[in-house]
Amino acid sequence: MFTIKYSKSDEFQFGVDATNFDKPAINLKEYSLLYGVYISDRSLALSLSGGVSYLSGINRGERIQGKHYKNRKIDAIGFPIELEVMIEFSKHVGIGVLYFGNVNNSKSYNGGMVRIKAGLF
Repeated sequence: MFTIKYSKSDEFQFGVDATNFDKPAINLKEYSLLYGVYISDRSLALSLSGGVSYLSGINRGERIQGKHYKNRKIDAIGFPIELEVMIEFSKHVGIGVLYFGNVNNSKSYNGGMVRIKAGLF
């Protein structure tokens, strides 16, 4: 299974006392090519992928003065991974979890999400 992926992530800042709004937001773009395996039973599907990616964006750097920070440019080659488990109740309905991550020398990250499958695809 080959996957070509583009993702864009932006930091969402909030705070009751509005102290987080003065920090520069982190943003990241990832362009990935992944290769993996997909195993499916009647009600369970599992996929595992890994590959190579290019990341670009802006990270919050060191504090310069008071509440001001340096912007640090992200420009890196990374190694993304994805693991997904999906329970399918029927051909068109299912629920699953996805774990993802990217290891690189600028801004490594990981996360997860719950996925709901509903429809014809």
